[in-house]
Amino acid sequence: MVHTPSPSKRSQNSVSPSFQSGKNENAVPTNLITYKGRRIPARIDPDASILRVVEIMAKSFGAPEHHITLALRDENDNLVTQTNIGAKVSSKETLKLVAAPVTEALAVVASLHAANDKPGEAGDPIVLPNNAEVLPPKLALFNLQKYIKEDDFAVEFMLKGGVKLLVDMLEKEGTGALTGNSLAYALQGIRGVMDYDNGWGDLSDAFIDRVIVVLASSSAPNVVRPATVIVRKLMVASPKAHSSGKGKSKAREGDSVNQYGFDRVFTRIVDVGHMVPDDHGGSPAEAVFRPIVKRLEGTRDLELVAQSLALINAALRSAQQEGSKRYSDLITVIEALGTRKYVARLIPSSQNNPVETRIFDFQTRYANVLRYHSLRPVKPQNNPTHERYLDDVWQTGRLDSEDGGGHRASPRPSMQDYQSSGQRTWDGWRRMGLSIDYVEASDPLNETELFRSIGELGLECLHYYAVHEDNFHSVVLEQLARPADRRCPIGKASAECVKVLYDHYKISQSAQRGASHFQPFMLNFPRLHSLVLKFFLRMWQDSESRLDDFERLSYLVRSQVRQTLADEHSKTWLDLEHDFLGADYRNIREGQMEMIDKEDGLLERPAVAALRAKVGHEAYEVMAEQRVICMQQGGWFNTAHVLKSGIDVTTRANPTRPHRFVRLSPNRRQLGWSEYTVRPKEKPAFEQLREKIDLANISEVRVQTGCAVGSRSPDTVSKNSFSIMASPELSLLDLDAIHAAQFAEWVDGLRVLKQEVPMSTQESANYMHILTELALKVRLLDITGDGIEIPQKVTFGTAPKSTDFWFAS
Repeated sequence: MVHTPSPSKRSQNSVSPSFQSGKNENAVPTNLITYKGRRIPARIDPDASILRVVEIMAKSFGAPEHHITLALRDENDNLVTQTNIGAKVSSKETLKLVAAPVTEALAVVASLHAANDKPGEAGDPIVLPNNAEVLPPKLALFNLQKYIKEDDFAVEFMLKGGVKLLVDMLEKEGTGALTGNSLAYALQGIRGVMDYDNGWGDLSDAFIDRVIVVLASSSAPNVVRPATVIVRKLMVASPKAHSSGKGKSKAREGDSVNQYGFDRVFTRIVDVGHMVPDDHGGSPAEAVFRPIVKRLEGTRDLELVAQSLALINAALRSAQQEGSKRYSDLITVIEALGTRKYVARLIPSSQNNPVETRIFDFQTRYANVLRYHSLRPVKPQNNPTHERYLDDVWQTGRLDSEDGGGHRASPRPSMQDYQSSGQRTWDGWRRMGLSIDYVEASDPLNETELFRSIGELGLECLHYYAVHEDNFHSVVLEQLARPADRRCPIGKASAECVKVLYDHYKISQSAQRGASHFQPFMLNFPRLHSLVLKFFLRMWQDSESRLDDFERLSYLVRSQVRQTLADEHSKTWLDLEHDFLGADYRNIREGQMEMIDKEDGLLERPAVAALRAKVGHEAYEVMAEQRVICMQQGGWFNTAHVLKSGIDVTTRANPTRPHRFVRLSPNRRQLGWSEYTVRPKEKPAFEQLREKIDLANISEVRVQTGCAVGSRSPDTVSKNSFSIMASPELSLLDLDAIHAAQFAEWVDGLRVLKQEVPMSTQESANYMHILTELALKVRLLDITGDGIEIPQKVTFGTAPKSTDFWFAS
């Protein structure tokens, strides 16, 4: 099991070569064991019990402690357990005999008692093992963060009330407050405790306040990292967020771990935000989140960047999952701090590092935010932001009169230039394409109805376009100057562009699916919408569209969006502007054909499958006629030797006449052919050919049967050779085509004349595929380009019971 030197041969600082093993005193040592400056070589059985190994080593060293209070660690202070002892022995690592995790935990708890001046509190008095000492507070905290990940240490620490003592130390302020490395060690200890279900009950509101203040005000990375993780874990620790799980993270109703969550933590953030230094004059929540967001700029410390972004993600996720009423407040804070801008800047340098998955998660969180905005109705009477957005759009477009107030807009006017004297009306919104068919001009204005299909997301995107477009008023006037049926409804087009992007990013499914690649343009959704809307208006003008063409043009925009954003992670905004603002209408229209293949399930629908079969038959008819026409024009071949066994030839190859000319008769019933020594200048007419073969006598066409007369490889079968067979054993004519195209024309042409389907050569199959796909796409382009929906399944109603009916006009 374990062999160690006999006491008589052992000195305090030497490694003895002899061993007392009972049977083998010359056993080779596997490991060097140290204890308080002394060393002993030992041979350890890798299958031995770790408790027995520790017991023997304690006796070998004559340790005064009981062996149950000791343990083995490697030079990196990793605990030797039953699981890893085999690896430690095989790698011959130096091990040290030290205090066991339980002993270390008792020493730490006793030290925290002494530091808090509460030796008699937190349950029974702490009884330390022999020779165990109370440690200085800083060293105790160092050992705490060092060993808290070990189960034995953590369990004993929590059972002896260590968490309550640690929380009390962290809650102290003023002269007794922890600072520097001591504060970092204490926070690391709390971070380790939170990996377990127990111990959370001692985390009071005062403790949470202290951690939040430290998180927002400290600049030391070793302090900020654990504080960030603690707040993140508190954010997600709610009954709704932890209703299921496994292992350490599993929590049940009634457990202390369930008593936190977003609402409680965000309330603490708002309450203590005034304690955080902030020169920007924002809300208390902004004061706390501002330094967290700013840390996204520090790309040198990727771990801190990843943890900061993980905290933001956790807040957004927990607020949504809990259905918190303060979810909108959090979104306002995140948007006010420009978080999306910082995340977008991280993307180019975040591939294959810890930040990458956090960015993917943030993209999912932002998609959920967009979905939340799309479901919230526009209520200007209750929401000051909605009222301001609507008023900005109204003033910027000067919608109170058709002539825009009688004065021209400056290239980049200020908001003061947009002041109008009139109230918002239905007629004014209709001038920019926001209207409801069933509403009369005299009806009370209800602007909620204008954005019912896209909610406040549609209003936000329209507002962004209106205030960022160089001359939004001129865009409105340009449409008003056109005939009524040729005006592009700007408001309707804006809503349609929102829906196109909404569908492209599958935002409605954001709660069920996560992002798997970078989507930098989605992170600036309003700007992307503005670009797509400009593209829509330009296509409307270039195509000279009418109101009836709106759906067709919407499909065109949808196709361009899908094609342009297919690989957005590899593009810049300049690339995007070129694709949307620099592309020609005709080229975009042609590009729709390529997008048809990518339509989800379109080509698999029964109606399209039937259309494919129809155009495939038409393509076959075209190819068949082409093959027969080629045969009627005639062709020159090489005279061929038959190399395949089992074939008798009617006419043997004559080396002095290496050329054969073959032509199909005008009535398509006979083949005429002759042999020539030299090709004549003109192709022989059918009547000039001496030999005739009735097609009725041809049984099959067998390919790759021989080689050309005079070939450099007379024993190698040519790929372009074929024989016209009268029976399985008798050949009527043996030919070697000049090239593969001629081979396909004649072999498949003969199959067509024999009414054998399908054509057999690969070249004909490729042509058939090209013709079929091209015809199919042209037909589909005529349908989908006009916005006609192709049904998944066509159903037929019941027949009328009588003839007493008429068709509506």
